[in-house]
Amino acid sequence: RLYPEYVRARNDLGVVYMKLNRLDEAADAFRQASEINKRFFHPRLNLGVVLTRQRKYKEALDILEPLYEENHGMLEARLAYARALEGAGQLSDAEKIYRSTLESKNLPPATQADMHFCLGVVLNRQRKFGNAVTELQKAIAINDAANSHLQLGAALMLLEQPNAAEHELLRAYELGGQSAGAAQLLLGNIYYAQQRFSDAQRALEQYLKDVPSAPNAPQITRVIADLKTRSKN
Repeated sequence: RLYPEYVRARNDLGVVYMKLNRLDEAADAFRQASEINKRFFHPRLNLGVVLTRQRKYKEALDILEPLYEENHGMLEARLAYARALEGAGQLSDAEKIYRSTLESKNLPPATQADMHFCLGVVLNRQRKFGNAVTELQKAIAINDAANSHLQLGAALMLLEQPNAAEHELLRAYELGGQSAGAAQLLLGNIYYAQQRFSDAQRALEQYLKDVPSAPNAPQITRVIADLKTRSKN
């Protein structure tokens, strides 16, 4: 109120709103900061990040693409642009940025792990499961994270390697618990295909406990009912 043109304060206010998950207010603050100083990097970048989180991918790309062209050597700009491309379904373009980023020198280990993970996710979505396995294994070697094991398990399952997939999905759930509830859904699918019906039932029941608002909950409930009938017979 005292200094409406205080662009850094407006940007920082937007960051606080973003951390509180008040995304509409964050976007307004970043837009105001960007209008005050169109050359100030951070509010433009942050606005693109917020729009991506809101799944407004076209708007995000309209902001992040020119920002990337102006600052393509800057890690923050590269990653924000790649994630917006990924959200918009432009997977091959996102893949190129993740790969080129991994070629950068002196990447911190945490960033390397994140890039291998993001690349693995994009490759999974492109059904390049063998390549995805390679990247996700690299991510896990750096950082033993639940999400990487979950994605790796999914890739291995689709490569028809159920034992290896089961191992990775169990590890994902061990590390992530409820936040990795999707691992139980995939385990249920593996066990069902193997006719391990009691194991499938337990996995699917756990999935519904972990993800009660899942959009596929009615379908899974019907499968569980069928499994209970099988066990009685």
